[in-house]
Amino acid sequence: MKARKLVRLAGALVAGLGLTLAAGLLLSEPQQAIASPTGVNRYVAPTGDDSGPNFCTNIITPCRTVQQAVTYGSTDDLILVATGTYTAADAAVAVVYVQEGDTIRGGYSPDFSEWDPEAYPTTLDGRGSMRVIWVNNATGTVLEGLRVFNGLASGSVDQRRGGGIYVNSSSNVVISTCKVFSNSAEQLGGGIFIGSTTSATLQANRVYSNEAGLIGGGIEIVSSDDAMLVDNLVYSNTSGADYGGLVLSGGSDAVLLGNSIYGNSAADDGGGLLIYECTNSLVVNTVVADNQIGGSGEGAGVWIHDGDARLLHTTVARNTGGAGDGILLSDNATASITNTIIASHTVGVRTATGGVVTLTATLWGGAAWANGSDVSGTGIVSGTNYFGDPAFVDPDNDDYHISAGSPAMNVGVNAGIATDIDGEIRLGTPDLGADETWYRVYLPLVLRSY
Repeated sequence: MKARKLVRLAGALVAGLGLTLAAGLLLSEPQQAIASPTGVNRYVAPTGDDSGPNFCTNIITPCRTVQQAVTYGSTDDLILVATGTYTAADAAVAVVYVQEGDTIRGGYSPDFSEWDPEAYPTTLDGRGSMRVIWVNNATGTVLEGLRVFNGLASGSVDQRRGGGIYVNSSSNVVISTCKVFSNSAEQLGGGIFIGSTTSATLQANRVYSNEAGLIGGGIEIVSSDDAMLVDNLVYSNTSGADYGGLVLSGGSDAVLLGNSIYGNSAADDGGGLLIYECTNSLVVNTVVADNQIGGSGEGAGVWIHDGDARLLHTTVARNTGGAGDGILLSDNATASITNTIIASHTVGVRTATGGVVTLTATLWGGAAWANGSDVSGTGIVSGTNYFGDPAFVDPDNDDYHISAGSPAMNVGVNAGIATDIDGEIRLGTPDLGADETWYRVYLPLVLRSY
């Protein structure tokens, strides 16, 4: 997908019946760090020293390990981590084990004078032998600008979850601008697992190339209310059994804004996004594409099971394998789905065992992007339908923006969504799907005050 702008979190404003994204939100380039906490600054660098003891508060004599700074830290401390690679001793339960409301921020230059996670990568390496980050019974922990790599969750039941990041029994945890990749879990949540946690926020992360032995190759969030996922890329994750991409299970009031879930795979069921026994889920400006399931599986794209959800401005395209369903509703699930592109599936929308869905303003695809069948099952109410090639910009390279002239342009209904997946304003009659196409008008130089 093309470069994404940060950060839309402040724009989630509930207004009337729908979610309104304020027109003046987001658009911060270059990157801006989350507001710093009010506690003590502690410093970590590859050239540091943990002996002494070193409390990590002197910028001239930083600590060597992130765990040292966490151990001596307290709530509201800011732990600044310089570029480099960090790990832990073989006997450790994780590279970093957190029980306080610290902010751990990677991406600093060696002298801590600059913060740029791309220019100064900070890698926490599980060495294929331990979980990378474990947040346990903590409030207000922030993980920011970190590369979470090569973790392994194995052993007893709780130790088989969250190979990259494991968050348990916590609240108000924020994971922001992190790259979580090449991690594995024996059971659940290869990249990230969040359980029994309220008000978790995942913002502008890339979660990719992770693997779960059982469920949730990329991200799994279980029994956790008020989760907020904004501007995340979840791709190329795999599951040895079910649900390769992103799993929400057993929580309420989750909000997903501007996420892209693509190229994930599962050996059996659930390729892209699973919403399982969740109430009042809201999904806005989301792309779910090119996910794949096994030959006898179900729920290739989006699967809503025994709960209720609203999907606004969603692009669901070319999810394959098994039943080949773009969107599946099962076990009395209900959904309202508005301003949607659903293209290139065996079945566009399918209901089973009491699933009910109301579709408003849908582009079903056409020509090479037609669905084999647009709908299958009972309990489907579909109004204002369009057909045709969506004219995606470059889908073979994961670019599901729409081109000028797409039949998705200017045919949507007002769902109260003011911006698209890139933060560009939706003016007048909105486009269908996650993207809003803008015509660029090039004025003569004299009219541009040159």
